[in-house]
Amino acid sequence: MKSLDYYAIKEAASLLEAVSLIKRNGKRTIFVVDDDMSIKGLLSEGDILSSIMEEVATHIEVQSIMNTNYYFVSDQDRLDLNSLLMYASKGVLLLPVLNGRSTLVGVVDVIGELIDRINKEG
Repeated sequence: MKSLDYYAIKEAASLLEAVSLIKRNGKRTIFVVDDDMSIKGLLSEGDILSSIMEEVATHIEVQSIMNTNYYFVSDQDRLDLNSLLMYASKGVLLLPVLNGRSTLVGVVDVIGELIDRINKEG
């Protein structure tokens, strides 16, 4: 599981802050959380580009353009190779890991995890 430092942003953060965080994590996606780290949605490069193309000002808060439909896993789940392949086939690069209260407790780098698993098995 990845540290949350480069993957979580508060709802009231600006679009420019979101762009900076996405650039730092290199995964094209971040998770939008409230003050208690409860996940509220995700924000991708595509969401940001769409908002800019629609001439939305870059000073708006990320919560106004975040996507609230996303895949996630529980901190109790065990991801097997087939599950990782399924997420990868759907274009999911990052999976938020949530506890029983929908609090973001981790991040799974789907492609990185797939590579690690394949290397261990091969």
